[in-house]
Amino acid sequence: MNTTVNPKSGNDTATALAIQQRCFLVGCVRSGTTLLQSLLAAHPLVTSFPESMFYRIAVGQAATRFRGVPVRGIRSHVGEMLREAHWRVGLATPLGRSRIETFLHEMDRDDCIDMFPKNSRSLKAQSDAFVRILDTLALEQGKTVWIEKSPCHLGYTDIIEREVPGALFIHIVRDGIDVVASITDAANKYGGHWKTNWGKLDLAIQQWNHTVNQTRRQQHKPNHHVVTYERMVDDTPGVLKELCEFMQIEYLESMLDDYRSAARNVILEKSAWKSGVFGEIKRDSGEKFRAIFTEEQQAYIRDRLTPIRPGEFG
Repeated sequence: MNTTVNPKSGNDTATALAIQQRCFLVGCVRSGTTLLQSLLAAHPLVTSFPESMFYRIAVGQAATRFRGVPVRGIRSHVGEMLREAHWRVGLATPLGRSRIETFLHEMDRDDCIDMFPKNSRSLKAQSDAFVRILDTLALEQGKTVWIEKSPCHLGYTDIIEREVPGALFIHIVRDGIDVVASITDAANKYGGHWKTNWGKLDLAIQQWNHTVNQTRRQQHKPNHHVVTYERMVDDTPGVLKELCEFMQIEYLESMLDDYRSAARNVILEKSAWKSGVFGEIKRDSGEKFRAIFTEEQQAYIRDRLTPIRPGEFG
């Protein structure tokens, strides 16, 4: 798919722009995806959006694909088999359009919903429409690269690769103890889906283990690039230079100064747990982990986290 538009301009001879790169930023929740998204979206050729979670909704299977929750019981196994059979033959769930309606409404772009099929259950048709919408939103801003940041899409890279040829994937991996602490803290502070999905300590551990293993299986693919949160914090310019090369755009030092402004365009008011992106870029270094867990809990967590070899993710 190659979308072009004439950017809004008083000059009728303005050259039509075309999308150069479509990127998906993925990783475990509470791993720094919003900070990295904001840093990249500060580039003048790049735009990004609030989380769409489109493929999670259109395909389903979030518990197994993203959270790594084992399927238990005959009824659950049958349901999972049916959902897998649907996407394998190219059928989306009935919820894709409603998710896009919400996504566009949150950005005050209800005018774009007519680009999405009203009744088609074709996953290809829905995916093509979704990509066309993001292309249009980007090109209207004069941007030729877009980044779709939904951490849950880590569980759907196989489908995205099938439906969006040429897509690039940027993974971010953060130290497991800091992630588990941050997930647990969010579940305690915000409740809602945080409490439902990760309210129990074992679920937070399971989430990190599952997503790290997903990234591990894909890190050597040429269209996938992995960075660690710790290196992003310690050497922000170096990481951004690598990512700009991966995305085939020029690194600009202004990205380090403008990321907070970019963050305001991708963080919804209801997402209070993302407000930390406006603060100083720094490591947690286990401070929250030691503050909210007892020594017994700390040992329990460390014993169950999937080990990462030094330098495994760069």
